[in-house]
Amino acid sequence: MESNEKKWSEGFRRISTLDETKPRFSVRGAMSHLYDAYTGGHETLDQIIRLCEKEHFAKSEERDLGSPMNDASAYKDHYDFLDGGLSIYSGNYFFQERGVYIRGFVALRWILYELGYAQPRKLKGEERVLSREQMEELVAGQSG
Repeated sequence: MESNEKKWSEGFRRISTLDETKPRFSVRGAMSHLYDAYTGGHETLDQIIRLCEKEHFAKSEERDLGSPMNDASAYKDHYDFLDGGLSIYSGNYFFQERGVYIRGFVALRWILYELGYAQPRKLKGEERVLSREQMEELVAGQSG
């Protein structure tokens, strides 16, 4: 690990899932920005969104604005890339999922490279670790 690289666990953590074939990682500290539609303000998440937009990854959005009576809303934004992508769940419904998740080993590793984080050792369930060049080739093939 180079001295200027941050440990990946400083910015991300693995989330337990029932489906071990699609690992899920959360972005640390993002939760406090998700009690309405995410409009920015979390440095790491803002960087990841800029990367996704720069590469023109396919984006889908879901909006549930509830009823005018209860003023509740829920938002889901998803960028589809590599072996998973980035999902942002935000809103002010009381019982709803909130969080920022990166799905997939390759997606996580590509984001870590791009943001200057040190790569983790081979993670549980990860079959192989691609080189940065291999990831860049895959991203180039997916960019819009």
